[in-house]
Amino acid sequence: MAQYSVLLLYPDSLSAYAGETFFTSMDADTPQEAVNLARWECLDANTFGDRDPNDLRLLLLIEGQHADLAHLAQEATPTPEENPYDHDSSYSGCREGCEACAWEAERNV
Repeated sequence: MAQYSVLLLYPDSLSAYAGETFFTSMDADTPQEAVNLARWECLDANTFGDRDPNDLRLLLLIEGQHADLAHLAQEATPTPEENPYDHDSSYSGCREGCEACAWEAERNV
């Protein structure tokens, strides 16, 4: 047996909002079994009545037990200096000599 983590997408007819997902981890003999078990777990965890487990679309299947950390990322407030790929050196929080500004200066030479 191996551990798997599965991310499923609820169909619009079963979700409170577009893009609602279900994430779980479990032990299974095969990746296919992990997806099937995850679908049944999702249906059992909700009050959908008789539903086809295949209504839940597979978005991600990875080996290993992984924790969902999305709640931590939602609290983060990115600033331009944290994103060197889309950086405006006129941002008031820009540090002199930051990598993004140096990259932008080199690009404009």
